[in-house]
Amino acid sequence: ALYHAGTGPVDPADPAKGTGFANAPEDFASWFRDHEVDGDSVNLRAEAALRCPALLEEARRCSKRVMVWFPCQTNRGFEDGQDTYRRLIDLGVDVVCCNRPDIMRDTVATVGAVPAVELPEAKQHKIA
Repeated sequence: ALYHAGTGPVDPADPAKGTGFANAPEDFASWFRDHEVDGDSVNLRAEAALRCPALLEEARRCSKRVMVWFPCQTNRGFEDGQDTYRRLIDLGVDVVCCNRPDIMRDTVATVGAVPAVELPEAKQHKIA
């Protein structure tokens, strides 16, 4: 699932209805396959990966790693947080680009996953 112009809020008058996104094109993982770049990846919105795990299977079939990312405004049920992070780890994604690294650090510690980089101590940020 790709985020691009024209896929903003479902209802601009009511942001609580969430953010829309376009479905991944059929060749999202295979279109650049002939280049076989080591470490090549597909970047999926976390919600898309959780809604359609077959996207990860297709990426793996095409020898791609999978990075998932969170938009600033997530849809209900796909918020940046321990439950969602744990679900992504359980799916086997390679990289998570998140908005709450402090929560991710704690989640990684509880599931015994090994972070790719040393995670710094969390700094408390006031979220308005």
